[in-house]
Amino acid sequence: MDQLQQALCDMKDKMPACLSDRNILRAALADYLPNNKLQQNLLLNAFDSDVIQSIQSSPDTTLAALNCISQLERDYGMTKDLASWSIQTWCYILGEDSVATALEVLQPSNQPQTQNPNINSKSDTSYKIGVGIYRAGTDIPEGQISIQAESKPKFNIYYGIGKNPNRIEALKSFKDKTYVFIQNGQFLMTESSEENCSFIVKKID
Repeated sequence: MDQLQQALCDMKDKMPACLSDRNILRAALADYLPNNKLQQNLLLNAFDSDVIQSIQSSPDTTLAALNCISQLERDYGMTKDLASWSIQTWCYILGEDSVATALEVLQPSNQPQTQNPNINSKSDTSYKIGVGIYRAGTDIPEGQISIQAESKPKFNIYYGIGKNPNRIEALKSFKDKTYVFIQNGQFLMTESSEENCSFIVKKID
């Protein structure tokens, strides 16, 4: 299970209604995966294909999951990699970890690229981000981190941290580098009046 899939399991635990209400699921995915529209759509397509009922009601869960993969390929024109990732992720969300592990053997998939493809690299603790909103544990590391502008800005740059990506207030300014603590699931917002401003985020051990 990668960090993105773990974040989605946390989403289900905190918002169980997302398993039965598509509007709640869509809003939750937008909150938890704000920079990963592809993954949002993949999971919504699987939801629309009744993946939850298929997996939970079948006496052979692994076979049901394999059938769901084929259905996504057929109905939505997904590649096998994308369909496999979607169903594997849903298995993790539904607590069917052993089935998800079996699928990784039977139908190995390449994780669809996220906003920050190096988030899963244990050997690299540096992450390049731009102006925007990023989720700790999914897009950037959690814990004590440093945020540094790639090039020295002419004007102040800003950051804010919050639980809701749509309600981050009280932004704080800094010159070119600052240190913050961010918990798993919280959101970091970066802002700048300069165009093409980018930052390097590093995990502080």
